[in-house]
Amino acid sequence: MSGLDFEFEWEDPKGSWVPELRATWANLAIRIGGRSATQVYDYGAKSVRDRIYLPLYPLAEWLAMNWWTLFYEVEVPRRQISADYRWRHNLRRAREGFAFPNIMIRPMAGFAAIEWEPMDLPSCGVRFLQGGTATLDADSVQQAAAGLVRTVIERLDNEGVVDTPLKHEWDAIEAADKEEAMFCQTAGTLGLDPYSMNDAQSEEIFQVVGMLPVSLTGDFFAIAEVVHLRTQAQDLAQRLQSIVSTTFELGVLRDLKRGFQPIDPFCAPWQEGYRLARQLRQTLGLDGKLAGSLSGFWELLGLPLQILDSAVVTGGAEQPVGGPLQGYFDALLAYNTAGSPGFMIKKQHETSQLFALGRSLFEYLTGTEGEPVLVSSAVTQRQKRNRAFAAEFLAPAELLNKRLPGSVIDVADVQELADHFKVSAYVIAHQLENHNLARVVAF
Repeated sequence: MSGLDFEFEWEDPKGSWVPELRATWANLAIRIGGRSATQVYDYGAKSVRDRIYLPLYPLAEWLAMNWWTLFYEVEVPRRQISADYRWRHNLRRAREGFAFPNIMIRPMAGFAAIEWEPMDLPSCGVRFLQGGTATLDADSVQQAAAGLVRTVIERLDNEGVVDTPLKHEWDAIEAADKEEAMFCQTAGTLGLDPYSMNDAQSEEIFQVVGMLPVSLTGDFFAIAEVVHLRTQAQDLAQRLQSIVSTTFELGVLRDLKRGFQPIDPFCAPWQEGYRLARQLRQTLGLDGKLAGSLSGFWELLGLPLQILDSAVVTGGAEQPVGGPLQGYFDALLAYNTAGSPGFMIKKQHETSQLFALGRSLFEYLTGTEGEPVLVSSAVTQRQKRNRAFAAEFLAPAELLNKRLPGSVIDVADVQELADHFKVSAYVIAHQLENHNLARVVAF
């Protein structure tokens, strides 16, 4: 079982007269991690079944038409085009009037998060009964989708239905060589259809790729805004160079990195982040010590304060709210001429800077030596790991639990905890929820 499975059998099309629909009428079961996403209660038959009846051509065509965005555009809350994200990632958009489940596919850089939910469709005579979530290997999900598309095209050929939009789109996808496929993936990451872009947009993407090191391009295109692409790339390149040109040395961090355990990519990202934060606190012998500030964080790591301002640069507010350079990334980790890591923090408030530094430290300790990395709001496994690491390093669950007034607390208690640990109330609330420490209520 691949994790995402389309199981179907061809059916009598009955009264359908559209060639593509007649040729691909089927009963379809969709299973995600072994669970049914197509189990329905049939109002007419007054019974439950695991399959739905519909033509597969609309689904196959929608998959092909949205291929590059569906599998490469990660979710980024602040992007201006995020309002259209659900349109490009919800398979229900392929229903064309037929009963189809509400299934969201969110790529997460090597993984795919899939969500489905119960839904009542009385006009179609059914109610979808099941909901769930699964995080699957991205390649297996893509292969399952490709298998469905190829089978539908083969069925159309056998039934004499040729020259369809689906066939043209899929031929272009399958004919793409390595370089063209990389360009299409990049365009998809930006939320763009590579086959409908104008020459100016294509040229701009090629130019931006040339501005940045290879290890940054994927992260950058995942968070960049199309309308500010060149401006943001130039800004990032300048910030990268400002770190590269420094000469300070952080031998203590190198020693920490050598003794740090590698991440387990198959472990839940938040669990892995928590585990490695506890490991680092134990290695440093911190016990109940907290950072409290950027300088306090630096001292916890055993680093000299005199190089703090050189190694950790806070970006400040270069642009007004909504400006092209404001907040498109949270932090940049890069390496200087001495091979030591430098940190560029874009956040303005100290609690946010502290959290961003914690996330960046995780990327240094677990990443490839010498490769710059962006810390951002992108919803990927890696960014989830570094968020969990920073939360547990700065506000450990064990220490949080000791300060709780009870198992039920209010928002004022959350803010008091946030003030104590010098993190945001949002971080505290997530720690309480994820570690099942207390329930937060609003009185």
